[in-house]
Amino acid sequence: MFLESIPVPIMFFDGEAGSMKTTTTASIKRIIDPNGINNEDNCNSISTRNDDLIIQLNNRYVSAFDNVTKVSQEMSDVLCRAITGSGNVKRELYTNSEETILNFRRKIILNGIVPSVDYPDLQDRMISYDRIPLQNNQRLTDKEFQERFNRLLPSAIGQIFKIIQKSLIHHEEVKQDVKPKTRLADFEIWGESISREFGYEPNSFLEKFYEKQKQTSIESIDSQPLVAAIEGLLDNRLEYENTIANCFKILVSRAQELGIDTKSQYVKFPKAPNQLSKQLTILKPTLRKLGINIETSHYTKNDGKYTKNSRIVTFRKLGIEPSPASLPSPQLTSLIPKRS
Repeated sequence: MFLESIPVPIMFFDGEAGSMKTTTTASIKRIIDPNGINNEDNCNSISTRNDDLIIQLNNRYVSAFDNVTKVSQEMSDVLCRAITGSGNVKRELYTNSEETILNFRRKIILNGIVPSVDYPDLQDRMISYDRIPLQNNQRLTDKEFQERFNRLLPSAIGQIFKIIQKSLIHHEEVKQDVKPKTRLADFEIWGESISREFGYEPNSFLEKFYEKQKQTSIESIDSQPLVAAIEGLLDNRLEYENTIANCFKILVSRAQELGIDTKSQYVKFPKAPNQLSKQLTILKPTLRKLGINIETSHYTKNDGKYTKNSRIVTFRKLGIEPSPASLPSPQLTSLIPKRS
């Protein structure tokens, strides 16, 4: 979190009421970017208006959002851009159409009771952290907590910067060893470097990080019933190919067999073939982590297999070679220059 120049995933705490979500969130902000000494000084409600959310993020190095219950697609886009440092556009005034672009890279913490986070782009930029539940006899009064926190804070910050200093020395060496697998390449390298300075085995940080990302993808299946339908479609197959229109009908049938109400407005299942295309584009990263690759193309042949120029979708389990039908024709292959 102290590494300003790199994108760091959102720290996310969920869980039941009374599980110290607010205290944990506020304490981390107090270590990195304090607004005061009390929890209420260091936690804010997240704004649901894009312009207001952009201002919240722009004005703080660390934004700590408390009791988040839902994240919309628009909010997700703003949070993703804040993590990576892309520009955020906001209106200058609500009374005119003038725009201004704010460029910033921020660190974000949020908590809530299982908030709805259904967007793969945001899931890729978020890590959920587990906490050990407290027993009643372990709880402290606010005064006791503040006294202990203030006593530990200087030595905790001192250790943080000692580890960062050591990591700076060996960063380039670790960078040569790590082959990033996600869009958060800098976070993978720095995380592994810091982990090794703490004495952990090489690659143990990376293994934990990849496992967390896979776990997040699996947990998102419940909120994306289309994923379950696709997995069912490939249950006894290595590959499935069809037109978008036909595939839509088959996936609806498969989903209904699984007990999914595909017609309900409250269920995120495509209601038409064109909606299927959009959802497949969004779900590509999630399905890839689950071992399924999606390819779409236009069918240009006039051989009767499919209608010419129809849109084709292929689901293939990762690690499986494309079927011969999808390989280049001999005539095309002969035109590709051979490498020496």
